[in-house]
Amino acid sequence: MRCPWARWNWRGCSGSSISLRLVAVPATLRVVGQMSLRDATSQGLVRTTASRRLTLLLFYSLRRLRFGLTNHAWQPIIGGMNQWITDYIKAQQAAHQSIPVAAVAQLIEKLRMALKEDRQIFVFGNGGSAANASHFATDLGKLASDKVGKRFRVLSLNDNVGWLTALANDYAYEDVFVGQLQNYGKAGDLVLALSVSGNSPNCVKALEWAKKNGLHTVALVGAKRGRMAEIAEQAIVINDTHYGRVEDAQMGICHMACYAFVEKPALGR
Repeated sequence: MRCPWARWNWRGCSGSSISLRLVAVPATLRVVGQMSLRDATSQGLVRTTASRRLTLLLFYSLRRLRFGLTNHAWQPIIGGMNQWITDYIKAQQAAHQSIPVAAVAQLIEKLRMALKEDRQIFVFGNGGSAANASHFATDLGKLASDKVGKRFRVLSLNDNVGWLTALANDYAYEDVFVGQLQNYGKAGDLVLALSVSGNSPNCVKALEWAKKNGLHTVALVGAKRGRMAEIAEQAIVINDTHYGRVEDAQMGICHMACYAFVEKPALGR
């Protein structure tokens, strides 16, 4: 159900109160906003369950604006948040600037060779890194493949829920990636593992198996590096330990690895 009056438009502040103008608010709801919800109901201004819910939202929003944010109490909050956002952006820029350019170029070359030799590319991670792995596989498998005119055989090991949960339930969670590699992986294939800590047990175990069985291995990790950086033949390190910033920078690397082929399709031909 769409609420046509649920658009707020600030007019500004004056003294110790906040002046608020609502857009397209029915006269009935304007009245309700000035009285108690019980009185509005008893007077028949609020009849249906839906209107009660909408009026409740409006009523308490107005009360909060009228009584909870007086004497410019909101200013330190907003000012502090602006500073936090500014600081976060600076830290995010620093994380991106720590991306090792030469290492990303090496990753792109590994992807180029995998395409040329028709090798399988496996990518995986946990949590936000799992989402990045799925995103990378989508961009490389569809977008980059379309532009190059040849298909990348890329697979995110996060995306088969049935298989993932069967391995976790019947064996152990640390086996969810290595169990799939044992079915698919062959010498010469490429494995890309993503982690902020660099110590995710399932990523570590998969990299160990891949290295032992002749697959090429790359680890994208944060500043702690971890066991994954020790195992992989190539480690791409982001100089930060903040999960959000490292994951953003790692996704930036994944995008560069894909868009190298999108914007320079001759790389894959």
